Amino acid sequence: MTKLLPFALTALLSISVLASSLNDLKTRGQMVLGTDPQFAPFESRDERGNIVGFDVDVAGAIAKRIGVKLVTQPTILEMIPTALNSGRVDIAISGIATSTNWKGTAFSQPYFDNSQVYAVKSGNPSQFALSNLRGRVVGVRANTIGFLAADEQLKPKGAKLKVYSSVSEGLKELRGGKVDAMILDAPSLEYLMGKQPSTYGRMSATLTVERYVIAVKRGSDLLPTLNKAILDLRSSPEYTRLLEQWIIEK
Repeated sequence: MTKLLPFALTALLSISVLASSLNDLKTRGQMVLGTDPQFAPFESRDERGNIVGFDVDVAGAIAKRIGVKLVTQPTILEMIPTALNSGRVDIAISGIATSTNWKGTAFSQPYFDNSQVYAVKSGNPSQFALSNLRGRVVGVRANTIGFLAADEQLKPKGAKLKVYSSVSEGLKELRGGKVDAMILDAPSLEYLMGKQPSTYGRMSATLTVERYVIAVKRGSDLLPTLNKAILDLRSSPEYTRLLEQWIIEK
């Protein structure tokens, strides 16, 4: 697992500009990852404050294949394009879908296939059903693929969207009965259901299917190397172990 940067180094990175060419990465001996640790089991903080998760381990496996050390820089999702374009981070992995439209960025080939699903309270006490959405309140995090899909598919059917700045805020209101359902990544909901089966449930329907990619600054020569590393990783037993550790078992 990759640990958080010490405070001094974090501050240095926040004001310095890092090049993002393959040669510069190898010269520095490290690759700086930008990620927003709010999407367990993809990226979140453990009890010691370290950023851990499937995405972080995927980035670590890719860094190993390139021959550099991975350094993790916590970055708010909405600020990732700025961080990439300013050079504060070299790559970003944070549940970024192929349909994401960020100015000045380019994407690798997918490293993971995911879907957006409906989280409900265990037992679905509000009787939330897609057959009758009029007046139903559905929570979703702002500036996400789930929000775009819900705005396009659910609002026209009469659903009311409640938009949150964080997933944890929306889940709190789901538990409190203030929303009928919450849009989540399927693995994240499975993780929550595994830990709190009496609290969360899942509708059988899927809102949308998405594929996750690595973001880099547009024009970066890292893409061919990243794509080669992704292909190698996805065909290896290591990838299966990561799925079992973070996705399947949870």
